[in-house]
Amino acid sequence: MISTLALATVVGVLFFWVMSTRTTRAKWLRELDLPGMWIMEDVDSDDTSITFQGNFDGGEYILKQDNVVRKGSWHLQGSKLILTDVNETDIRYELRQFEDQVIGIDGPGIERGVFRKHMENIVPFKSRSRRR
Repeated sequence: MISTLALATVVGVLFFWVMSTRTTRAKWLRELDLPGMWIMEDVDSDDTSITFQGNFDGGEYILKQDNVVRKGSWHLQGSKLILTDVNETDIRYELRQFEDQVIGIDGPGIERGVFRKHMENIVPFKSRSRRR
């Protein structure tokens, strides 16, 4: 009886911990808001940008760097940003959020890059369905 109660307690604590972790990660992904265009903030790197398409935790990317365009898929694994190019080669980057709409990417080809999200002034309007 006591072992059943202890097992139920451990399972309950584990369940709440997993749910809390998932909720915290989902909140972090929403705040990070990766989908969109990010432009590198460096005087020497006016031509470096990365566009993330898809969900908050994965999708397709377009990296423009020094007149070279790379495309492929991206996903997050913990705090690692993993870019997979068309040749199925994974490149791992450390991803950090400095402030709202500002991230840091560090890894091969992008050493300590600071990127700011490009915000457009155009807000799409939802089309109204016409009642007949």
